[in-house]
Amino acid sequence: MIHNEAALRPEYIPRDLYHREGQIEVLKGALTPLTAGHPPDNVTIFGPSGSGKTTIAKYVMERVEEETGGFAWGYVSCLAESSTADVYHRLLEDAGHGVPMQRQGVTIGSYLDGFRSCPEPIVVVIDEADVLPDRGLLAKLYEVSNVSWIAIAADEHGFLADLDSGVESRVRSAETITLDRYSIDELVDILQGRVDAGLASHKVKSGALEEIADRARGNARDAIAILRRAARRVQNDQASRLNRQLVVDVESDAREDVRDQQIGSLGTHMRLVFEIVREAGEISAGDLYDDYESRISDPRTGRTVRRYLEKLEDYYELIHSTGTTSGTRYELQT
Repeated sequence: MIHNEAALRPEYIPRDLYHREGQIEVLKGALTPLTAGHPPDNVTIFGPSGSGKTTIAKYVMERVEEETGGFAWGYVSCLAESSTADVYHRLLEDAGHGVPMQRQGVTIGSYLDGFRSCPEPIVVVIDEADVLPDRGLLAKLYEVSNVSWIAIAADEHGFLADLDSGVESRVRSAETITLDRYSIDELVDILQGRVDAGLASHKVKSGALEEIADRARGNARDAIAILRRAARRVQNDQASRLNRQLVVDVESDAREDVRDQQIGSLGTHMRLVFEIVREAGEISAGDLYDDYESRISDPRTGRTVRRYLEKLEDYYELIHSTGTTSGTRYELQT
């Protein structure tokens, strides 16, 4: 059934990217100066979970890298890094430039000097930028003449809401790309591409991909997870074919796979916030922050913790809140 497991993984970047042609051209256009050895424009990419933000960024970077013969670029997910210094370190490291062996005690200025010392333009892809510990990082990188950034976040309004005026002006000057959820037909095309790349297509029965697309509600990540679960059932001889009923049977397990992956991707601080909610069952905003602050040596500000909570609720749908302001209470999403 499965002849290419990689094609079923969420991080897989296909050779053909469906139904994002316009956004791909905008991003490639912003990167055009790289062909002449010049830093390109800054870009922001916004869209809901599973709309292809990260995939588009990596897809275009790889295509432009092929066309230009190579350039320096680095990627970081801010979910996985605990501090601003960690983000700088990962970007420099991923771009292939020397970084200190140990992160502790290295100043932000030293990291910025590391970017400046590169003799060519560097493009940095900052994923989950709405949970950056310090979004002033974008303004600092803006001042480094050979660095350009692609910042990826869920929602433009939420991302801009509490930025300092200086940072906001830098972000607003960037080229903006906005993605919507996929339609059912678009998701079917995406799933068919994964089937062609990784599965024995004769085992996938008529209507199965449409069933997956309908249940995924516009989220490509969820759709691919359901396809992967169903394909593994067939691979392990627990089902004879991938049909509509099998899709129904595996949906719950597939969503649990996505949930586990999301939780596993959280950095130290954001995961602690989630774990406090999970352990408590239900907890007030004030008690949550007090508990968080008591458990970690370098706590983030209340504003940053609120951003974590918003991400956990609105984007990942891992928690649920009731009430407003000081009366807000949080519990696990069921």
